[in-house]
Amino acid sequence: MPRQAQPSFEEMARELVNQHTVKAPDVNTEVQAQREAIVAQLRALGNLSTPDSALTYQGEKFIFPAKYAGDIPGVRRFLDEHERAQNAETSFIRFFAAKPHDGAAAMERAMRNHFGHAGAGIPTVTFFGSNPPQRRDVKVSLTESISVPWGEISFEPLEATFETGAMRDEDDNLVFGINVTCPKRREPEVRAFFSLIEEEIRERSIYRGKAIAVRARAQEPRFIDLTGVDPNKVVYADRVYRQLSAGLWSPIQHADKLRELGQSLKSTTLVQGPYGTGKSMAGYLTALQATANGWTFIHVSPGEPIERALELAKQYGPAVVWIEDIDVVAGGGQDRRRVVEVLEALDGVTSKVSGGLLVGMTTNHVDKLDPAVLRPGRIDVVIRVADPDRAAFEAIITAAMPDEDAQHLDFDALWSEMGQKVSADGRNTVLEEGMMPAFVVESVKSAVRYALSRSGGEDATVTTTDILDAADTVRVTLQLQKQAAADQKPADTVSKALETVVEKVMERAVPLDMDGDTGYGYSWTFAKEHEPQVRRNQRHTQG
Repeated sequence: MPRQAQPSFEEMARELVNQHTVKAPDVNTEVQAQREAIVAQLRALGNLSTPDSALTYQGEKFIFPAKYAGDIPGVRRFLDEHERAQNAETSFIRFFAAKPHDGAAAMERAMRNHFGHAGAGIPTVTFFGSNPPQRRDVKVSLTESISVPWGEISFEPLEATFETGAMRDEDDNLVFGINVTCPKRREPEVRAFFSLIEEEIRERSIYRGKAIAVRARAQEPRFIDLTGVDPNKVVYADRVYRQLSAGLWSPIQHADKLRELGQSLKSTTLVQGPYGTGKSMAGYLTALQATANGWTFIHVSPGEPIERALELAKQYGPAVVWIEDIDVVAGGGQDRRRVVEVLEALDGVTSKVSGGLLVGMTTNHVDKLDPAVLRPGRIDVVIRVADPDRAAFEAIITAAMPDEDAQHLDFDALWSEMGQKVSADGRNTVLEEGMMPAFVVESVKSAVRYALSRSGGEDATVTTTDILDAADTVRVTLQLQKQAAADQKPADTVSKALETVVEKVMERAVPLDMDGDTGYGYSWTFAKEHEPQVRRNQRHTQG
């Protein structure tokens, strides 16, 4: 009987590779074709030639490292280990520089646009039973919402489970994150999928280029409605308008030109002046300019977290951060540590915002700001918005009422009663403040009621007298506000300084065991020359 020929080394190697080739389970041919198409698309998007870095697929021969020459058992062990490693369940975690809802919306778009579906939600099992798969409604504008997958999602083309949601990144910021669990051999496709989501966030973010506001009690910002902001009905003195344009609006409108000229697109503007002069409206006008030019506008109301707004600016630059009433957190009487935290956050963020960062701040009490806020290099532009001059005064009234009514007004009489006045006592000439724009507008609006009262409800046409009568009542409100501001007690700077010193001492304090007694004391060091004073204070404290 002829002796059977032994297989060659190459044939044995081919058989080994075939044995360790992962075979997909039998599935519907059409479904399998769809899965393969999705995987192929991911590989192409990631420019991937092979899903495995340990093996190279090229040509017609099996080529192994020289150390395996004649060592078929060694080749088998290598392939066994390689197969186990490639089939091992592996977790791939990616944090995205986006808020959770923005990232979830990006993932939804990426899956539907490229693969036609967004995966299947997986029920979660708790101690109290099973919960159904989650989908969450996400606002993408003031009026629109979309439904996005949330929690655990099965994605069969990658043999993967996605766990999505809000996660803390390395800097402890709450961002969108994905934890993908799948066989290790799917890593290239998973990373390509991550790239798709990043592209969606970069190109089609729900927040970038929009007007949004931070909220202390919500991790997601809210959208701001700018539809009621009409630039044609906002009036400033010519000088103020030029300063606002140069300091805030021009850098947004002409960002590319400023970059060409080597000009910085990072600056801070302080808009200061009495209540009712249009400081907040300057912010909304800036929001219109920002959104029209692809900048993100981020509004911070008094008491809302400034740091969260700055984090949004880093994620969605170029950006404008508008902080209302900065004196609420950085006034001279505020917690000094909080002031330092805010200033350090402002100083640290300017170099981390892509494309540019403009910070606008408003205050009614510039005299009460902590001196550190006003130090050179921290504020680039200061714009004072005060009561309007004659031209602005007339423009405000005209903008607040129908044109045909404004034509019949006596502006000399109105200016005499409501505008700036010059008074003299024989030695000094004083420019007295007139009514602020907000009060002028309120007087015009209130005058409609006087017109209806005068005409028995027949005619709402406003006259000069109607406006002056309304202004009398509005002026009382203005005077009460001024009185309230004048009656505010200034911060006790001595007490505040003592408070700060005590805080610093207590931060270094060390509890002492008083020789077994139940009492506790604190120990700190002091200069020798201060010992008599310290001992006197100690005796006074101990009574």
